[in-house]
Amino acid sequence: MVEPVRVLYVIDSLGPGGAETSLASMAPHLARLGVDLHVCYLIERDGLHEQFRSAGAMLHRLDVPRIRRVAALRRLIRQVDPDIVHTTLYEADQVGRVAGALTRRPVVSSLVSTGFELGSWRSVAGLKTRAAVVVDAVTARAVTRFHAVSPPVVDVMSRRLILPRDRFAVIPRGREPDALGAWSGPRRRSVRKTLGLAPGAPFVVAVGREVLPKGHATLLNAIPEVAELMPGIRIAIAGRPGDRSDEITQAIADLDIGHIVDRLGHRDDVADLLVAADVLAFPSTREGFPGTLIEAMAMECPIVASDIPSIRSILERPDGNSLGTMVPVGDSGALARALVAELDSPRDEEQLSRARLVFERDFTTSAVSERTIALYRDVLRRP
Repeated sequence: MVEPVRVLYVIDSLGPGGAETSLASMAPHLARLGVDLHVCYLIERDGLHEQFRSAGAMLHRLDVPRIRRVAALRRLIRQVDPDIVHTTLYEADQVGRVAGALTRRPVVSSLVSTGFELGSWRSVAGLKTRAAVVVDAVTARAVTRFHAVSPPVVDVMSRRLILPRDRFAVIPRGREPDALGAWSGPRRRSVRKTLGLAPGAPFVVAVGREVLPKGHATLLNAIPEVAELMPGIRIAIAGRPGDRSDEITQAIADLDIGHIVDRLGHRDDVADLLVAADVLAFPSTREGFPGTLIEAMAMECPIVASDIPSIRSILERPDGNSLGTMVPVGDSGALARALVAELDSPRDEEQLSRARLVFERDFTTSAVSERTIALYRDVLRRP
């Protein structure tokens, strides 16, 4: 018998963001591994409540003003009596760390990105951001172990929080293989038909919210060169609107590529899009953990992505092989040339099969859950 571990997971909300979705997908696996999961959320948003409940998790809404959250969470900790308090996202981190320390519970904090863009000391926004970083560094002293989603996150956050690297454990996010399915010819043909793609038409997919770090401008500026060499090409951009949506609209008009680019908005069928695509374009300038890449690996979709540390940590394997093509950040010309080269070449079945095997070994929800429970048990063994 596995000794059960009761975990109170404190998170900002149960909305369908990356951290929330990742936790919800892990919940059934954590239960199987002996975790009695309680989830405390600070803000009410439509989202994943039923998914958590169906996995057996107990939900707790901390329905109090911000100034009273620490006291309310302290009471909840005494009521739930968890072995570990686990926090994710900034607001939950600050409340959970302090309440965990006050109740003498081990605290695990997940770091899912490289944190804030610091901005200028001379701006109000920059000063506020730096104040938030100071608060983060102070409350970090209450954390027993940090969980980082990638080695580059450790690189940045260990310096920013002024903590030794041995306080951090790297555990990536995972995806559920059954939910994604697998690449097949019939599935590809069916999705392409639904999208109205002509047989053999080159098709590029980009996935990401319309915000600055996703690098949409780099992709849009590459499209005219790609279109000149690849007649009939279609580009689909899937992702929620964001602070760069108006700029994207203007760029599409200025570049006269509206007949090539389809903006799909938020999609629940990204796996299908990746099966239909000839290549995933992923020109991000900053990522904590690029989850779309592991979905592309699972779907055996060729990848052209920016050469940034978090992407490199996934695509460059210890054996020297690469699972995709990387180009300099913000270089539209290099992105265009790499996309054309990929579209103009036969599918590299060996590379794509290897990517699927890496996904199945390292990035499934089951594998990630096993590493998470190992982290919990390591924390509980510490004096």
